[in-house]
Amino acid sequence: MLLRSISHAFEPGQLIGLVGPNGAGKSTLIKVLCQLVRPSSGTITLNGNPLSLISKKELSKDISYLPQGHDVYGALSADTVVSLGRLPHLKPLSQILDTDRIAINRAFDQAQVDHLRHRGFDTLSGGEKARVMLARALASEAPILLADEPATGLDPYHQLHVMELLAQRARSGNTVVCVLHDLTLAERFCTEICLLKEGQFAASGAPSDVFTPDNLNAAFSIHVHRGQYQGDNFVIPWSRAHPATAQSEPLHGGN
Repeated sequence: MLLRSISHAFEPGQLIGLVGPNGAGKSTLIKVLCQLVRPSSGTITLNGNPLSLISKKELSKDISYLPQGHDVYGALSADTVVSLGRLPHLKPLSQILDTDRIAINRAFDQAQVDHLRHRGFDTLSGGEKARVMLARALASEAPILLADEPATGLDPYHQLHVMELLAQRARSGNTVVCVLHDLTLAERFCTEICLLKEGQFAASGAPSDVFTPDNLNAAFSIHVHRGQYQGDNFVIPWSRAHPATAQSEPLHGGN
């Protein structure tokens, strides 16, 4: 999907969810932000400096990218895969230092995959691969994390764990931008939502401001239930609807 007329600032301390229907441009935007795709016009800046003028080596210290695909490392051990997250910090032909190993061990612990450390990457399940790849992204300790569908393919426990982990990173002062299809997770954990449709931002702001009946109608053509549980808002996609008739129905959760 071609992106157009997008102007936005992603701030530190925020967990930003990129949400929208299939083909809206979410993954393309993530790739543009980490320079895997070069925009044909416009400028992307980091701390006031155009990304196009920052070397790939320096940019990889500032931005960590977690892609959708997890089948690129073959028979390498999970430990080796996660260690690759430290490459931006290593000089050519240099060995991993104690400081690197500390970061790697911390990433294994945060992603709860230490028990997979000595497994071959190609022997892992899809969900296990996803969590090891998350650990690789965390190991770089970059202040910006761009994640493309980090919760997809995970069971409910690990979906919640991943979102809790991303939210914690944002609270610690990092910028976290992630593509999400699960509106319930996005509503609960994200501090900001950018709703894309046909390559443009249809709305952006706090989840409760973006996930309105009109916006969800226009973007997804769905009915949703909205409610609150233990002080947190939630939204649940409930049924398909014609764009002209979609609306939100209140639902109150019990304690």
